[in-house]
Amino acid sequence: MTEWDAAGWRPSKGELDRYGREIPDEEYETKDFDRAVALRARTETIARHLTDFLRKADRFGKTIVFCVDQEHADEMRRAIPNLNTDLVREHPDYVCRVTAEEGEIGRGHMEKYTRDAYATTLHIANQIPVFCEVRYPGPKR
Repeated sequence: MTEWDAAGWRPSKGELDRYGREIPDEEYETKDFDRAVALRARTETIARHLTDFLRKADRFGKTIVFCVDQEHADEMRRAIPNLNTDLVREHPDYVCRVTAEEGEIGRGHMEKYTRDAYATTLHIANQIPVFCEVRYPGPKR
């Protein structure tokens, strides 16, 4: 849980969301983030938390990240590789977005993810019935 989720959040006057839109002066809670308001800093904080967790656990373990919508999935798909440049340099497909917008490419990643018991994957998915995947088909264990 981020500080924004725990305490709620109110924008400063004239503050912009990640799309460059002025954020209405209201109190925002978890249910509002990435729906009513999109904060790049919150997305980056969540990506950092996930990266730190995987560094302690298994950076190549299958992982699914659920996102609010296509844009949020794309934002996470960009944030996570920025924090894992060492892996992305060696494994360019360590993070792959699989959503309806990705079409056959996305379905191909999803099929590999579900059939390969040894695939090491970081997977991002929308909470809507479309998937966004981050994946790396890693070495057999």
